[in-house]
Amino acid sequence: MPSRNNRLSSVSCKARRAAVLPLMFLFSLSLPAQAQTYQVIHNFNLATGDGAGPDAGLLLDSHGNLFGTTFAGGVSSQCTTGYTCGTVFEMSPANGGGWTETVIRNLGNIDGHPGTPMTMDAHGNLYGTAAGFNTYGSVFELLAGSNGTWTEQILHQFMGGADGSDAGSGLTLDTSGVVYGTTFNGGEYNDGTVYSVNPHSILGKKLIHSFVPSVTSGNSPSSTYLQIINGHIYGTTSYGGPSGTPYGNGTVFELTPGGSGWSATTLYSFKGPLNGDGAHPVAGLLFDGTNNFYGTTQLGGTGTGNCQPYGCGTVYRLTHNADGSWTETVLHSFENGLDGNGAWGNLIFDAAGNIYGTTYAGGVLYGYGNGTVFKLKPGSGGQWTYSVLVRLPGGNGGSIIDGGLVIDSAGNLYGTAQNGGTYGDGVVFEITP
Repeated sequence: MPSRNNRLSSVSCKARRAAVLPLMFLFSLSLPAQAQTYQVIHNFNLATGDGAGPDAGLLLDSHGNLFGTTFAGGVSSQCTTGYTCGTVFEMSPANGGGWTETVIRNLGNIDGHPGTPMTMDAHGNLYGTAAGFNTYGSVFELLAGSNGTWTEQILHQFMGGADGSDAGSGLTLDTSGVVYGTTFNGGEYNDGTVYSVNPHSILGKKLIHSFVPSVTSGNSPSSTYLQIINGHIYGTTSYGGPSGTPYGNGTVFELTPGGSGWSATTLYSFKGPLNGDGAHPVAGLLFDGTNNFYGTTQLGGTGTGNCQPYGCGTVYRLTHNADGSWTETVLHSFENGLDGNGAWGNLIFDAAGNIYGTTYAGGVLYGYGNGTVFKLKPGSGGQWTYSVLVRLPGGNGGSIIDGGLVIDSAGNLYGTAQNGGTYGDGVVFEITP
């Protein structure tokens, strides 16, 4: 079974380049049609001990600070895999404007390489996962101290096999402070797991579900986050389902708690590009508070041009019907070219109910492209209008968006691009309406 961490490592290697300019560069791109301004607010620089290759989205706290991870970079003495293990960083608004970036944790051999966003509890403590190369993965906590200090605790070290391996998802907190996540591989059948970790209990990690190989079951979960609603867990698997490629096109699943444990239900199996549907979701689910989940697939859809026969990906809605069934609707099929190609990151809502997301590539008329930021606006009759807000410029402006976005109260969007920037090691960007 393909490993998400193998994909992360091969992609992130593109970001590990030598520094070329000893100065900070602010790249701005105005798009009059959408009245958006794109600017780089941090350039990562591997040569100075900073992070490199940010291939996950950001966390925005209540004070306006941004937290994120880089797959590589940091202090090399912490890691012996041949290069650096990555960092956890904080971006804080500076007095008089601008931003200040601080590496708050250099990850090492015991952690692995982070490739997912951070999660924060009500006390300001951070939780994350890391995996790759010389480790099956870990769940770690960063305890917030005084004067900006952070102390790391390893909450669980995965052992492979039935315990799970390739901890490739972010973490979701329930109301009691327990965190939930997935492993891409491992478990009873080596098709991935869903687990929980209680930071406040000596019992630690619990295995909730091992995915089972079958013609209908999903496998290899890689949801950026799980959704926990009324005690039920919802997420996506990249593979599995009854049709499509040898591994299937992926599923949306539900885990229901019961007296004898958790029971799994496949809510939807993606049909793939030959049927005009999505394939291989990597992102998790966005819930609208009523009956709908929204998500993206990295392949599939009806996109034309060089997308065929695999498709360029989709944005979809999954609606819970009165009879308990679920109906999937493709809201947009990516077309590559000036449109996007390959949606990896989670979707978000703004206050008006618009949906925002990113694509890994696309954005140029010819060629591969550097990635896009897009918007879906709801209209009458259940219709949605798709528009591209920003096409990443590449070079000093950054390229390749692997993670999703966060939005502040003023409607500003923030994200990361894993390549490009002044030093070629990736950027943090802001999009101002």
